[in-house]
Amino acid sequence: MAPPTRTDRLQGALFRAARGERLLSLDVSTGFRERSALALHRGVDFLQAGDTIGALRSFAFALAHADDSADPETMHRLARRWLAFVLSQYATTDEVIGIVEQFVPGVDYAVVVDSLVWRAAFHQDAPSFVGVCASATRRKAGAVLRLCTQLEPLMRGNPVALWAAVEDKGGAAAVRFAERLLDEVSSEPLDVRQNQRATLQLTVRVLDDAAGGGASLQKKVDVLRRRTQGLLDGIAAFDDSIRGRVEAAAPDGEAYVGSVRLAPADPLPWPFARPQATPPDPFQPIALRPVEQTRDGVTTFAWSLGE
Repeated sequence: MAPPTRTDRLQGALFRAARGERLLSLDVSTGFRERSALALHRGVDFLQAGDTIGALRSFAFALAHADDSADPETMHRLARRWLAFVLSQYATTDEVIGIVEQFVPGVDYAVVVDSLVWRAAFHQDAPSFVGVCASATRRKAGAVLRLCTQLEPLMRGNPVALWAAVEDKGGAAAVRFAERLLDEVSSEPLDVRQNQRATLQLTVRVLDDAAGGGASLQKKVDVLRRRTQGLLDGIAAFDDSIRGRVEAAAPDGEAYVGSVRLAPADPLPWPFARPQATPPDPFQPIALRPVEQTRDGVTTFAWSLGE
């Protein structure tokens, strides 16, 4: 890891500890408009230190005050991505729900909570699912409540009932739901996708049934069917390395970090300092040593490479 520069140290002194807390207490009336940017830096710092709840509070605070920033659109988008990323990593406890209800603005509530409902359903995490849907009831978020009703069979491990209810609404509705399901399941780790193999296999059948409904719909069906088959092929290989996820499980060439989709040239949302890789010296002598190993009664001979 590269050592911090003087600028890094000065910026850290601004947003960390008591000084950062005092700056957060300022508002627009004092002439300070960048509480959101400050809270984002603090959130990343908390996340690096392993303080997940502190990170959640900071990212939610940043989202709540993004409109005060000199660049509200960028700040709003980045804060919501960071918040969604952290929320997707953990079970949705009462404390997490309390942070979301307290800080997340009403216009963003449905978008943020929507991803939590999908994640709980894919993980068959009943306590998180019930807690998030109860929060949606308190906030009278009709769209989230409809999604809760729709995904309850998936949370109970019954994809057949899920797709039966979706298909009752017609072929176009089934295609729209399949598109959303693929977007969400693609952001899950490969072991979770492995558990959703039956759901994806049913998705292929539903897309086949929806084919032939017009040129534009057929084009979308073809794209979604290829995506679904690509996910199934990736599950079959079950290569959970970064390279494997990009090449096998993500046929569109994108990798996934938590709930955030990263294109190959996208530097966001991971501003942590990157290690400076030192290339190996091609002229460095290599020591070659014979190695004898015995495992389960079978002896094998190999070579050990070292400098």
